[in-house]
Amino acid sequence: MDVDQQTFIVGRNKLEPGQTLSPDLSTYEMLHALSTPWPCLSFDIVKDSLGDNRKTYPATMYAVAGTQADRKREKENQLMVMKFSGLSRMEREQDDEDSSDDEDEDEDADPILESTSIPLTSTTNRIRAHQTPSSNSSQPPTTLTASMMESGQVLIHDVTPHLASFDTPGTVITPQQNKAISTLRMHKTEGYAVDWSPLVSTGKLLTGDNNGGIYVTTRTAGEGWATDSRPFTGHEGSVEELQWSPSERNVFASASSDGTIKVWDVRSKSRKAAQTTHLLASGADDGVWAVWDACGQLQLPQRANHQRGMASDR
Repeated sequence: MDVDQQTFIVGRNKLEPGQTLSPDLSTYEMLHALSTPWPCLSFDIVKDSLGDNRKTYPATMYAVAGTQADRKREKENQLMVMKFSGLSRMEREQDDEDSSDDEDEDEDADPILESTSIPLTSTTNRIRAHQTPSSNSSQPPTTLTASMMESGQVLIHDVTPHLASFDTPGTVITPQQNKAISTLRMHKTEGYAVDWSPLVSTGKLLTGDNNGGIYVTTRTAGEGWATDSRPFTGHEGSVEELQWSPSERNVFASASSDGTIKVWDVRSKSRKAAQTTHLLASGADDGVWAVWDACGQLQLPQRANHQRGMASDR
């Protein structure tokens, strides 16, 4: 069978009849595959306390994902909380002749998947995790998830006990712990854009929908959630991606299928575009990416402008 070694770029390349995509194994340090009860449109990695920039194997990671069940079986949807452990790296010839057999044995482990699920009644379009540090250093942080549902609702869950159950044998998750701590109903249609502010540890959430509306929801002192009833409505197409600024707690950017990126300041009553000192990278459906400055000028142009809707910005 002939193998085409060309890199497949979504928006530029098309699969011919009979062709399938397969990974180039030479590019991976680690590659594992798993099956879920239903397809998942979105997942997110959950930060853990095992250390940053770790490079030893086998590896461990935690993640959350939301399913897309068949329309006739929507009640089988679930929010999946997962722990992956025993993740070994790809088997390759040892480049370092000094590497010891003991290191090889340490890396040779069987992968283990542990999971627990929260029942849902709708497809999860997008899910994002957020952590609030604990006031007690001996306690883990509170891990929240925000799920943008096909029904238009935004569900906020506390998955802290679900994550703790992986490392505490015998833990039983109660029905009450599976319930959403808040259900937001301000969107009139479904959406795919969700982002937690990295600068507000208690929880500040952006959500965008297919009508172009963007809402800001903040956790209150009483552990409730308050949504600003005034949406940001400058886009003429669906909001595909939202990103808070990494350094300006009131500034965020939005990417839309109308082919534009807008920068906003939540303090502005006029909802006019804001200025930021950061560069912004974007990618479009035509496979083109670009880097922009605060004035909207291309810094690393791949093409003069995006020709199709944008699905992501950072």
